Amino acid sequence: MTELFCVGCGRFLFNWDGKALAYTCHCGATMLAKIDPMKAKGTDEELKHVLTSASLLGYLAGQRKDLPHIEYYLGTSNAINPLKTKVRELLKRLGSRSQSDCPVCKANVRRNPN
Repeated sequence: MTELFCVGCGRFLFNWDGKALAYTCHCGATMLAKIDPMKAKGTDEELKHVLTSASLLGYLAGQRKDLPHIEYYLGTSNAINPLKTKVRELLKRLGSRSQSDCPVCKANVRRNPN
């Protein structure tokens, strides 16, 4: 069994048996880690311990033209940890952006303030 943690908020989630997994944390994050993000150093080596979603894998394989917003992967928690920072930097380099930086999202918020 492997301990799984949320990259977005850093909390321990559950022990994983290595079988197929689809999970979204209460903070909205879909990226999980096999190491404790709160104890991580934020190194490139630690990225290999991050479990990601099919949307990122599809993008990397050339099956998607764009990436979902960063919040899709890391949720909306204000928690800060070195692994989350490293993953956020990677997502930005790949072309993902935050909802607050997206012109379409900004326009939708202006049209629908509720």
